[in-house]
Amino acid sequence: MLEQKTYQFGYLEGTVDDLTPEQRADYGAAMAGRNQAYAPYSHYHVGAFLRMNDGTTAHGWNAETIAYDGVHAEESARARITKMARESGLKRAVIVGASEGDSEDCNTTAPCGGCRQKLLEYTKVGDNPEVIMASVSGKVKIAGLRDMLSFAFFPDSISPVTEKGKVAK
Repeated sequence: MLEQKTYQFGYLEGTVDDLTPEQRADYGAAMAGRNQAYAPYSHYHVGAFLRMNDGTTAHGWNAETIAYDGVHAEESARARITKMARESGLKRAVIVGASEGDSEDCNTTAPCGGCRQKLLEYTKVGDNPEVIMASVSGKVKIAGLRDMLSFAFFPDSISPVTEKGKVAK
């Protein structure tokens, strides 16, 4: 017999003023990334900022194409992280977005499911990096990345593969 289960998680909600100095600096860097966005079709500008456990940082922004298949801000930031920094693991991701020219938008911006999965590639086993979802007006929500992607496919879920493509035992 199947049994009903519930998956839920908690998150923090507040404003930029409630953040630590480091978190506020990261929010500012995500806002700076947002200012570089190229969104001539949706006019929705997104900035992302990643902080790795070794202190390495990178910011990114969305860049659209007419086919709406452009690069997401989180992907843009991920591409700037070096191999050594990736190996240290993701500490924090900050995402902020709003329509072009809108400085009063109080809706927080969350990473899409695909970007959540891609960010998981940069986590260490057992880590649950914080994701700060923010608005341009300073509203924030903070949640754990693993919590935000229930039943995710984690890199540590795959059996190691040898050079010849066989599963290591």
